[in-house]
Amino acid sequence: MEQTVMHSPGPEPRHPQGEAEARLNPPRKAPMADAALTTEELALLRNIPEGDLVELAAELDMAVPEVIVVGELLEKVVVALTQLARREGLPFSAYDKADLEALPPEHFRALASACGSSTELRRFLKAGQKVYKTYTKTRPKSQIPLLLPMFLPAVARHASTTE
Repeated sequence: MEQTVMHSPGPEPRHPQGEAEARLNPPRKAPMADAALTTEELALLRNIPEGDLVELAAELDMAVPEVIVVGELLEKVVVALTQLARREGLPFSAYDKADLEALPPEHFRALASACGSSTELRRFLKAGQKVYKTYTKTRPKSQIPLLLPMFLPAVARHASTTE
């Protein structure tokens, strides 16, 4: 009878090419810990149809992987929406007022700061409505104004952790 002996592999030899690869593709940490979605948010956002989520990701200039891991993609969308807020503001309408009022004050202030807007709700909404109007003219089929309310608490929280 033949015996199989298992050897534990020793440390791999270090190669300059391997070090470069490690710098370009560092080991994955917990996915965007500062953009972590709460259990409730994740449960809500998982209801977004995959096609709409892919369209949203594409509109945010995100590379969509062939195999979608919904939780990871949702967290990346939160980060991308926060970056969009910093670049051009976010589209809001009067219907978003209650959602904005429900945010913790520090999260709302961070969101307003990220959007380059006033922390006074009325002025913030007015600035967001201008962005919304631009979206309706230039991006009439945009998923961003439609799905932003669902992402709002997570985007505001992420904005507060990355100020």
